[in-house]
Amino acid sequence: MKRLIGRLMATAMLVAALVGTASSASAASKATYYLALGDSLASGCQPIGPPFCFGRDFSITELDQGSQGYTDQLFKAVRDNYTGLRLVNRSCGGETTDSMIIGPAAGSICTYPEGSQLNSAVSFLQAHRGEIAFITIDVGANDILEPCFDPSTGLLDGACVQAQLPTIGANLATILGALAAAAPGVPIAGMSYYDPFLGYWVLVPGPTGQSIAEADEAVVEQFDPALVADYQAGGALVADVAGAFAISDFTDMVQLKGFGEVPLNVANTCNWTWFCTPPPLGPDIHATTDGYGVIAQAFEAVLP
Repeated sequence: MKRLIGRLMATAMLVAALVGTASSASAASKATYYLALGDSLASGCQPIGPPFCFGRDFSITELDQGSQGYTDQLFKAVRDNYTGLRLVNRSCGGETTDSMIIGPAAGSICTYPEGSQLNSAVSFLQAHRGEIAFITIDVGANDILEPCFDPSTGLLDGACVQAQLPTIGANLATILGALAAAAPGVPIAGMSYYDPFLGYWVLVPGPTGQSIAEADEAVVEQFDPALVADYQAGGALVADVAGAFAISDFTDMVQLKGFGEVPLNVANTCNWTWFCTPPPLGPDIHATTDGYGVIAQAFEAVLP
């Protein structure tokens, strides 16, 4: 009997050891990082801060959580779904699809030891294989804002935007391909953009402001679907930020404090961005904390 008990105890110890080893291996293999990439929206920029919105030296310090941007709010919303999830944010204000790939030579204002945001992301992913929960990215808006927006008229040049689309598509294919190769099977989520220029509806009085808002919206309605198609072609999920902001809804009318009755899309833009805010804080294209919350919810809705 003593011998049988001894054998059972030994077997139990062996099973416990094996289970413990398997559990340790499983815990070690669980994803622990959320990697955020993109432009000033991914950095959480607002006219009230943070100070690193337009320039950051990543050789000195990481950009982790600490703002009220969508990446920070998304991180807080989903962190309980993962084991020890940590946000690592390598985004850079003003980034275009070119500068994300090439770095300062293409206009990036951030410094990465690896030379560019994409190279930095790939290096991080390769160093943490099996530890990545998901990746988010927003990029492309600056590709059209810099060459195609005329601040003197408030108008986006539709022909100019159309001319930029092939380059954006090719660059996104390069970016998404590099990320997927460095982190096979890891979910990557991009996003469509809201339209801050809907704020011209209230900023410029009367029919002129309404005409500018409608004209710009027509251009954004060409840009967003092309961007979504590029993300999907690269195997990425897409957060419907444009839909969350209802950017095409000129029909439903609502009351907007300080401006009276306006279309829903205009009200959302004024409530969720700084564009309708008077100087010195506005007009500013970036989202408010509430607006970043709306973007975060759109990302959360598509994450597996």
